[in-house]
Amino acid sequence: MSEIEHSTESIASYVETFGACRLRNGVMYRGRIRAEYAEDIDALHRILATAPGEHHIEELDGHIYATICIYRPGKKPKQRLWLHIGLLVLTIITVLGAGAELSRTEPRGLSLIPFEFAIDSAAYLSEGQVAAVIQELLPRFLAAMCAGVPYAAALLFILLAHEMGHYIAARRYGIDATLPFLLPAPLFFGTVGAFIKMRTRIAHRRALFDVGIAGPIAGLVASVIVCFIGMRLSSHVPAADATYFPVVFGRCAVFRAMDLLVLGPVGPEDVLLWHPVLFAGWFGLFLTFVNLLPVGQLDGGHVCYALFGTNQRR
Repeated sequence: MSEIEHSTESIASYVETFGACRLRNGVMYRGRIRAEYAEDIDALHRILATAPGEHHIEELDGHIYATICIYRPGKKPKQRLWLHIGLLVLTIITVLGAGAELSRTEPRGLSLIPFEFAIDSAAYLSEGQVAAVIQELLPRFLAAMCAGVPYAAALLFILLAHEMGHYIAARRYGIDATLPFLLPAPLFFGTVGAFIKMRTRIAHRRALFDVGIAGPIAGLVASVIVCFIGMRLSSHVPAADATYFPVVFGRCAVFRAMDLLVLGPVGPEDVLLWHPVLFAGWFGLFLTFVNLLPVGQLDGGHVCYALFGTNQRR
């Protein structure tokens, strides 16, 4: 690390407090800028730009702080766009399949339609029936998947809103964060959520709090919007005419109030027939509040630690 440490000597005179922490293949330096240099931010940016690494300047409690992340040559973490795009494509397929299942008269609870198409196509192709795949299986598959578009669009909107809330807050504090990783799953909702990865240390509790809470706030707003749209697309029908999903979903007081506000009072013999978009909104609310549990690496754990430090364990 001597070469990295040597590169900061030229700017060490501009800080009055200085600290360093190890990163993978690098070091993150953070210091409080001396008052005489803190007045001209543009000049400070030019000075810090002479260091061989990315820098970030922020004001905190009336003081100007600077952070510099310096990596060994060729060792700076890179955005693996191929991985993000690959997971996004797989997640789009699985949530489209889930939406297609929810649009069926008798949904099976598993995102099986893409897998059924792949298995049936392989069977037909093994027998040399290429025309049957193109003329029969493919149109049927595309029609089924198109039925899942409203659900898939609503759920992806919620997931991306949540993760971009984290990402934008992280970038605001100069934290190197990855783009969202979406996680496909061939069951129920077609995904188990998404996450982003922080590749540099979070310097202080205020940043930890803001990054931790930004995702749930953005996800909650997106989920409420989707719930209202989904409720509008849903309807009250006689219980005898309703089709049921094989899993029972809870309905909290806020959800019932939304039902009353959008659709009005429900008749004594009627039930709410859920539109697939409403399932997406419910799942968004579920993910948001599970993430707010104040434990571990969940968003609630980060927020709770930012507020209470090690007392979080109590």
